[in-house]
Amino acid sequence: MVDEELFWVHDRKLAYPVFDVDNHMYENTDAFTKYLPDPYQGLIKYIEEGDRIRIAIKDRIDRGVPNPTFSRVAPPGGQADDPLNRRSIAGLDAFFDVEPRFQLMQEFGIDRALMWPTLGSVIEQAMPEDPLAVAAAMHALNQWMLEHWTFAFKNAVFPTPMVSLMTVEGAVRELEWVAERGARVVYLSSSPASGPGGRRSIALAEFDPFWTLMEETGIVAGFHQVVNRRYPIDVLELDGTPEGAGFFSPPGFGQGTPATEAFRALCTPRWQIADFLASLVGHGCLTRHPRLKIAVVEFFTDWIRPMVNQFQDAYDKSPSLFEEDPMAVLRRNVFFHVFHDPEPLELIRILGTENSMWGSDFPHPEGMRDPLAFTEDITTLPTEDQVLVMGGNLSRLLGVA
Repeated sequence: MVDEELFWVHDRKLAYPVFDVDNHMYENTDAFTKYLPDPYQGLIKYIEEGDRIRIAIKDRIDRGVPNPTFSRVAPPGGQADDPLNRRSIAGLDAFFDVEPRFQLMQEFGIDRALMWPTLGSVIEQAMPEDPLAVAAAMHALNQWMLEHWTFAFKNAVFPTPMVSLMTVEGAVRELEWVAERGARVVYLSSSPASGPGGRRSIALAEFDPFWTLMEETGIVAGFHQVVNRRYPIDVLELDGTPEGAGFFSPPGFGQGTPATEAFRALCTPRWQIADFLASLVGHGCLTRHPRLKIAVVEFFTDWIRPMVNQFQDAYDKSPSLFEEDPMAVLRRNVFFHVFHDPEPLELIRILGTENSMWGSDFPHPEGMRDPLAFTEDITTLPTEDQVLVMGGNLSRLLGVA
């Protein structure tokens, strides 16, 4: 049994299956290096900087993760009483290895979980100028993940291999590789893709071969929060107009193509993930690929209400811009992690019960010490709706009985 002071482990067991959309692995130090091909040896290194170990990518130190060895980490859920994460514990086997993690999940009363990489999120943005190096690093990570975690351990732990869309051909190859090995979900970046075509939205038609294969395989497109250091210019690049001329002008004034006008009408002023969803809808990706399944995980929730209002308002004012009602598209294609919202019942009502998913963000400090405590916030929902939010929707997306 794990120390209750750190984890608040409860022997909870709900009357229905629980599927957590947001668990994390901590990568071992060979996760990116063990399978790197010879031309890329040295691409990713662990180096000393003063009294710390840092990760260096193409000889540039990345400080996005304070301790990339994860030898000591902030306690799960510890940010609630230690906002600066000054307290730390030794990394446990259950953070690094699949079998002890599976056992810990059972103690928590969690039947199944998606397992997102932690350090993997820094790779693509660390070298946007080198799509081939990014692809090599992600493939090396996926090979390690398959060996170390598998892609579906005991039909209960589902790691999320990473795919970069910097090149469409490379993304298709990687998707084929992980699909053949049983992946149910892939981890994608919501930032504009860098590559030979410049920075541009992955919702544009040039990426359709990838999205078509996603539909055919039934694999879920998972978008998990990463720190986007380039967001101020990403909004312009999503629209394909880096000069920014008239970007926030009202739609209908001849500022661009119909798709550009639709995208601008849907954009919110601030939130990158909302504007990415605006691109998926406004640029027509989800209309061209109506069977595509999108999971939006750990972007918190303060952007959702403004986005919904923006989508509804844009359609009410300019319905001719859109092939479909944007909200109808969201409800068909997009599923949201209702993470730590102050009014989860209201948010579930706004999004729809069938589009809402629960996740604990374990073992990250901003996550939950007692993962199933969320059930206390939704007790007034009908039992069948609680079943959907706590795992039924995710089971359906992944095709898990």
